[in-house]
Amino acid sequence: DFGNWEFGSNNPTTVPFDVLVDGTRIELGAYFYIGGAAHLSLVNGSCIQRAASCAGHYFGQAIRDSTTIVIGEGCFYDFTTGDGNLGIDSQSAVDAITVRDGGIYNATYNSSGWVRGVFVGDGGILGVSKIYGSRARTDLLRGFGSARIDGGLTIASINGIGHGGTDWDRHVNIATNVVFTGAGNVVVSNGVPEYPFSVTFRNRSSTATGTIGVVEADGIDTKLYFDNLAKWAGTVISGGVLLTNILDAASPTSVSFGGVDLKADLPVRIWTDGTSDRIDVGANGWILNGGLIDFEPQDGDPTGSETWTLGTAPATSPLPTATRRVFTIFSEPIDGNADLVTLKVKARTCTTILLR
Repeated sequence: DFGNWEFGSNNPTTVPFDVLVDGTRIELGAYFYIGGAAHLSLVNGSCIQRAASCAGHYFGQAIRDSTTIVIGEGCFYDFTTGDGNLGIDSQSAVDAITVRDGGIYNATYNSSGWVRGVFVGDGGILGVSKIYGSRARTDLLRGFGSARIDGGLTIASINGIGHGGTDWDRHVNIATNVVFTGAGNVVVSNGVPEYPFSVTFRNRSSTATGTIGVVEADGIDTKLYFDNLAKWAGTVISGGVLLTNILDAASPTSVSFGGVDLKADLPVRIWTDGTSDRIDVGANGWILNGGLIDFEPQDGDPTGSETWTLGTAPATSPLPTATRRVFTIFSEPIDGNADLVTLKVKARTCTTILLR
């Protein structure tokens, strides 16, 4: 416990070697380094943990070179902050961290140089917990170049070791630069239901084709936000999904999804000047599964003279329906493009007829 650990220090990146941690818990101290071409596997409930009591102890570029770490039925925890943050400094696009079914990766990170390593979700959990002080990490996966989703990934709030269930800020962003790829599904889950939890997705060039959504449960406040210009190439499941504009909360948001599965109502903001949030939907189209579009006026009720653009969709996609009958969603062809249509919204005015 609380020792200094080094794997592959000064080893060449051309000579790979394996380190198997089997049924063992390692409590890290002030220094931890994995380098060279080390391949570290955590199995049988093994856990590498660095507690908040080590905060402020600088331990450098902890994961670097061509190192790969596979977390099977085990965990990797780092609860420090400041200079103690875990450094991700992969100098090549190796699978730096792979989290498999039964594995939990829960760490704070700094990138001290290279941002090339790949985070792989293969059925495991990317944990979000309180770190030293009173906040959670602000940029999930910071220090990685991309995140490949193979067998799936759960992003979940969890109680940090030694931190219990005390309140802290559980609203976090995924680092903007991290491009998501792969065909696995991503879900956001609240493992501490007594407090709200939300994740904001911000990347603008992701090619991941799986679904992304929220594990919803009665009485548990869990949200997945998409920032302005965010892109998810797969299907977004609407329950618990909201659109946001981090730079200007009072301005519309424009996002691009491969498809939208309307399993629950999806809020869309509108303004009386004819501007609105915009959702461009790809080949998967709108999947009508019981949910509706909930138009939310931001500066007063519509007068009936406004028309909003909801976005584009495949010409073969069914049209979603609004929660309020005053709004009608219709499609218009796009000149020169027979495959896409523009979805527009019109507010109907009410006519009063007096009978005498």
